[in-house]
Amino acid sequence: MTDKIIQSAQMARVLLNQIRQLPGDNLTEKLLLEHIKKAVCLKLMIPETEETSLNRLLISSILMADARAGGTGHPSPGQTEQLMHKTDCHRISLLVHKKVLLILFIEKELNIKFTDEEASSIEDTRELASLALKYLKGCDK
Repeated sequence: MTDKIIQSAQMARVLLNQIRQLPGDNLTEKLLLEHIKKAVCLKLMIPETEETSLNRLLISSILMADARAGGTGHPSPGQTEQLMHKTDCHRISLLVHKKVLLILFIEKELNIKFTDEEASSIEDTRELASLALKYLKGCDK
């Protein structure tokens, strides 16, 4: 399983590195969105989808991880709620924790840094791509 995690993260890195290498003039929001959506799905280890909501993508990732760990991958509504609100020792939910790690990964691989306010306000892949584009084009560094 560890090998699959590493391989998936590496494939996401390659996609984001391709974006980072593009000259600013060749970088469009559409191109960035395509790469970010693919990279997010790879990093979360879920199949590519048209879904743009980060919360829904994160929930899919959590459910698939549960299935890989021997669960059904289709928990009851109560079990799903329990999975979503499971917290660590700092009382941070699994959903929030995964979102933070995903955004940190994107920032690191694109060599950009969002403000805390910007990062916490990102709700979907379109917003993530739009904000990343601003930084990659040097508008808000």
